[in-house]
Amino acid sequence: MVNKRLEHRLARNHKEGKAIRERGMALKCPGCGRDIREDARFCEHCGFQIPGGAQSTQTWKPAIAPPPAEKSHAALIVAVVIVALVVILAVVFLAVVSTGSSATIVITVNSTHILYSVECRIFVGNSQIASGTLDPGHYVSYTHTYHWLSSDPTTVRVSATSTGGGLGSESDYDDITVSNGGTYTVDLYV
Repeated sequence: MVNKRLEHRLARNHKEGKAIRERGMALKCPGCGRDIREDARFCEHCGFQIPGGAQSTQTWKPAIAPPPAEKSHAALIVAVVIVALVVILAVVFLAVVSTGSSATIVITVNSTHILYSVECRIFVGNSQIASGTLDPGHYVSYTHTYHWLSSDPTTVRVSATSTGGGLGSESDYDDITVSNGGTYTVDLYV
């Protein structure tokens, strides 16, 4: 009971900044509750400063260290969110790519309308897949693997354009419907 009463008085006096004396005992430090000398300016146990010494009647507030700053987890949270987004995007990309389709298209471009060598460009859809020189009376052949995202058959335009050759610009195209895994032959004439 005495210890609880002493603890209560120590806590109250610590708030008020006073050293206390228990009946028949030495002065107690308001910081740590240990015995201090009557003329002490600091507690020899915890270093608590006692302004004017332990006998002082003035009330003082102990210097309380500010609470440690809370660590910000914002950077960690941002990093975790970014990693999660990258993983999600990778999974979605792989799911789309793995469910896509492809077909092989063999394209032959014949030079039937030219008098001189020409520059020839070959397109599948809107993408140029090849270019080169085509001489009169010759042909070039290209094999191209066409990819699309759907598993359904799709229609794609295959075209060839030549410039030069004495007759200006010549072009030819063919719209073909392709299915996954199929092989298709297209003959074009420039």
